[in-house]
Amino acid sequence: PFLPFLLSKIKDHKMKSLLIILMLLLSTSLNGQVMVAPTRALLTDKSRSIELTLINNSDEVSSYRLSFIHLLMDASGGMKEDTNTDTKWADQYLRFSPKQVTLQPHETQSVRLMLRPGMPEGELRTALLLRQVPLTEQVSKPQEEAKEISISIKVLVSISIPIIIRNHTTPANASIACSFTKKESLDCNITREGNRSLYDDITVKYQPVSGKPLMVGIIKGVACYVPMLKRSVSVPLTLPPGVSLTSGNNLKVELISNPENKTLATSNVS
Repeated sequence: PFLPFLLSKIKDHKMKSLLIILMLLLSTSLNGQVMVAPTRALLTDKSRSIELTLINNSDEVSSYRLSFIHLLMDASGGMKEDTNTDTKWADQYLRFSPKQVTLQPHETQSVRLMLRPGMPEGELRTALLLRQVPLTEQVSKPQEEAKEISISIKVLVSISIPIIIRNHTTPANASIACSFTKKESLDCNITREGNRSLYDDITVKYQPVSGKPLMVGIIKGVACYVPMLKRSVSVPLTLPPGVSLTSGNNLKVELISNPENKTLATSNVS
């Protein structure tokens, strides 16, 4: 909530431009048109509201309709919509405003999410869907004056932001195991325990014969949502010049919580 609030208070155009650039770096993009920050939202019994900032990054007016969508993640990180009506989601404990926004070119808009009372203990999840809707356009010429028939196709895009709500949960425990299967990457498996989701970074360091360890691989924002217990991910490696690996003996992997930057698990590579 701080960045949108600060943006509204700043009158200096240079400072406002710098703040918008910072928000863009912390945001996710909807096909390069609208930027959303933050890229995920967490509400708890102690922090019951949050603001998402939408930035129209294009030179055109865009309109978006907001709604909840239920997405399930598989072990490899793929997402699909849940059609099971018996699954319990966070929707009934959330409200947001506005339900639809129209943004002028390079305009910003805040969307406020609030936690309703009565949430049970534990963690629930949903996603906020931003779906682009067509704008009504006026025909510039009467139809009878048109000499050619043309078809204009505009692709309407959408994006979803994970929303997590927690009430009296305990930090999750995690472990990670990685195997060296090819020179360009590691195959890693994360195991989660507890009643919280994981949202972590994976780092891989190479230990040369002499000298300090070198960072050779990193993936940010790897999620393992409740009730998932395992998540698999491939970590690309960028080795120093002249280094060629035949095994993972010189590699060390760390699982680091995001954004707390706390090491949850470490592992050597098999």
